Amino acid sequence: MKKISWDSISEQRDRAAIEQEKQLREARSEAIRYIGIAARSSGSVAAFLERKMYPAEIISGVMEQLREEQYLDDTRPARRTLRERTGTKAESRLALRNRMLRQGIAPEVVDLFSDQMIPDSESALQLTRNRYKRELQLLSTFDQADRQKLYGKIGRFLQSRGYAVNVIESTITKVFAENAAE
Repeated sequence: MKKISWDSISEQRDRAAIEQEKQLREARSEAIRYIGIAARSSGSVAAFLERKMYPAEIISGVMEQLREEQYLDDTRPARRTLRERTGTKAESRLALRNRMLRQGIAPEVVDLFSDQMIPDSESALQLTRNRYKRELQLLSTFDQADRQKLYGKIGRFLQSRGYAVNVIESTITKVFAENAAE
């Protein structure tokens, strides 16, 4: 009995169409292996296929198939990022938004989750209170030079997390006022 393969069906279709279907299946299989059980963003899967040197039309076809079959769902990695970047790892809304976009999460999904992000003033206040709890409790014992050092230290820290200058200033003023009274 003769084995039937894609190569033996040349009379029904031209070789280019057969090769494209073959490439599409291979790319889809690689993408599914890459996704595995992890919640990967559509951008990261597309970048993976680009690194594997698949043509753009193959990548877009695979991405469409994976979305239809629900292998790709950008809401899962967006939700995970929001959950991970709270508490001591909090960032400003803009920094969090940029992080999600760099992870390859679709801009529409990032916009959808922007409403669920904690306002910068609240997250900066929580972050400062948690991170500098001990120093702030000792604030009343600090002299002016030590207060200025702590002010600069907190300011640089919040700036590294993407907070705006006005949010930083109001946060530091508030936590200093709260702890100076104690």
